Amino acid sequence: MATEQTTGATAERIGRIESAVLQEPIWRDQGGAPIPLAELMAQQGVPGVSIAVIHDGALEWARGYGVREAGRPDPVTPETLFQVCSISKPVTAVAVLRLVQEGRLDLDEDVNHYLRSWRVPANGDWQPRVTLRQLLCHGAGMTVHGFPGYGAAAPHPTLRQVLDGVPPANTPPVRVNALPGTQFRYAGGGVSIVQQVLLDVTGLPFAQLMRELVLDPLAMRDSTYEQPLPPARQAAAATGHRSEGAPVAGKWHIYPEQAAAGLWTTPSDLARLTIDIQQARAGALGTLLRPETVAQMLTPQVEEHIGLGFFLEGAGLDQRFAHGGDNEGYKANFVAFSERGEGVIVATNGDLGWIVCDNLTRTVWREYGWPDFPGAPHVGTAFDAARAAACAGRYELKPGYTLEVSVRDGALYLQATGQPAFALQPCSADAYFAEAVDAEVAFEMEDGKATKLIFKQNGKETPAPRQDATPG
Repeated sequence: MATEQTTGATAERIGRIESAVLQEPIWRDQGGAPIPLAELMAQQGVPGVSIAVIHDGALEWARGYGVREAGRPDPVTPETLFQVCSISKPVTAVAVLRLVQEGRLDLDEDVNHYLRSWRVPANGDWQPRVTLRQLLCHGAGMTVHGFPGYGAAAPHPTLRQVLDGVPPANTPPVRVNALPGTQFRYAGGGVSIVQQVLLDVTGLPFAQLMRELVLDPLAMRDSTYEQPLPPARQAAAATGHRSEGAPVAGKWHIYPEQAAAGLWTTPSDLARLTIDIQQARAGALGTLLRPETVAQMLTPQVEEHIGLGFFLEGAGLDQRFAHGGDNEGYKANFVAFSERGEGVIVATNGDLGWIVCDNLTRTVWREYGWPDFPGAPHVGTAFDAARAAACAGRYELKPGYTLEVSVRDGALYLQATGQPAFALQPCSADAYFAEAVDAEVAFEMEDGKATKLIFKQNGKETPAPRQDATPG
């Protein structure tokens, strides 16, 4: 079990982080000056923040800042419960993979083989075949991106009502409307089907199942998937807040879509899960998953940026597994290195908490000197007119959406379908930085001629093959 290891040097790190949080954008020295964390929280109307930092394979420190509810004195501590929103999804994926290890589930079996109380409906005469692998990597062609939850005093639907879009459900039916296995499309609706599979296969209430498969084995005592949150735990929970700073009516929304959005937890508890995954990835026998299972979880699936449950960033020793969270009144962020014992988890109780999460994560990243720093300044290089001319042309990012690259006025420009052109600044021989959209554009060259453009943004790399004839 992870334990905090605070030393004098760590205390100095914490002090530097608390007193000087980076403000984005931070490339090319255009960001605002670093400010104290308390000031950033006040600016964004975020009453409370909780953070845990993993270093050298252990929970190095965890802290709470601010208060659980605006206008009240109760402080946030490392034990304060937050809704971590969509971070519920990869934790659910861990439970699925435990059952796969036990032979009770198969990632590539049609989920209708397991479903008893509800089934993936047919589209006319066509019955889609959908697998757990596709659902966990958002590649099943499912509808319903996310869930707004339900007010404390509002009627709450059953899971089957959510899946069928039947009142009092406030989202449309969960259905297949794209060919499974062909593309990534984020779908909380698909993860709700995973929840139904787990219920039908085990016969256990979802919160109990998650406690038995994930939470209890790792001593995640400050975590629960119970929805609504039991009265005995409510005194330890942070209240959600709207962007103007007022508490959410009834303190928080309720999410019967437990697998997709229902986890209450702490960054410290999530750090315990993270460390267990990292240890298994390093070849040790984790408490929950075998090394080969973790390797599969952190392998790209339907697209390069998504594994089983987690988003993937970077490559090789710099690969990270990550996920964000966005519920009514709460925002959270999680990122950890697959091959290194490093990571940071942040939870907030404000609608604008994503700004605090992003900037605090970057600040920790810089303080610890982790590689592939997000938003790092792009070091320029001299413009090579001949090299740039070899990149000029038309590239297809996706059907009907092209990127036109041209040289004019001594610079390289990119124009996307339906958009004005913007300049590309060289940062290496065949790579350019698009400051206008915070993206990198790289070119694959063959015999001195560009054959493909790689568009890199938000940890995702999208190839765009050249469509016009390469220059002769």
